[in-house]
Amino acid sequence: MVHAKKSVWTFFKEKVVDGNKCAECKGCGYDCVNNAARMEKHIEKCNDHEAPSTSSGSTPAKVLKQGTVMTTSATKQHEIDLQFTRYLIATNTPFNVASNQLLKLFVEKLRPGTTVADRRKFAGLLLDEVYNTKNRKCVKGSSSTLVIDGWSMLTNQLVLRVCFYTNGKWYLVNTLSTMGDAHTTDYLTQVVREQIIYIEQEFGVNITSIVTDNAANMELMRTMLKNGNKNVHAYG
Repeated sequence: MVHAKKSVWTFFKEKVVDGNKCAECKGCGYDCVNNAARMEKHIEKCNDHEAPSTSSGSTPAKVLKQGTVMTTSATKQHEIDLQFTRYLIATNTPFNVASNQLLKLFVEKLRPGTTVADRRKFAGLLLDEVYNTKNRKCVKGSSSTLVIDGWSMLTNQLVLRVCFYTNGKWYLVNTLSTMGDAHTTDYLTQVVREQIIYIEQEFGVNITSIVTDNAANMELMRTMLKNGNKNVHAYG
């Protein structure tokens, strides 16, 4: 009679190393000997364990046995911080959202032992690391499109966002607070010219086109740019 595998195997997968069968943790990748008792001990202390998927297809939950204190390693915490920084950038979410107590509680519930970094860390060291990583991946000398947009936040703060598109990827360059500077045609033209110089020097690409919305000040700005540089195409 063939006995069903113990339930502990739901957290492991079989693996053969040097001809010997062992159990690889699905959470952290650790190789255990093929012994149920030792496998159960590993589950109790593994911080990366996930429970098996439910029949409804819901997201697996963390295994947290009574009396177990879950912690997050410095390496894992840094990975989470970087990924959250990318989310903040991609959604144009203010860094001060990191101070929200409900967000901190949500993260703690989602992954016990994990914390939300200080907003100054997101806006400083983490932002620089994400930026430098993106910068290194950029293809030098490629033709690129600069995209600029402006809006007013709920606090009436005027903001300009500058990014560029090249080789199928987007790169955020700057989010500029322009409080005190009206978005006139002359001002926008100056900003775009400065950003073109900065992008070409910093990323090593060539800005050959510009895309904006069709606001009156943006339309006039595009006209001024095209008159000043025939090699750059501007669209709205």
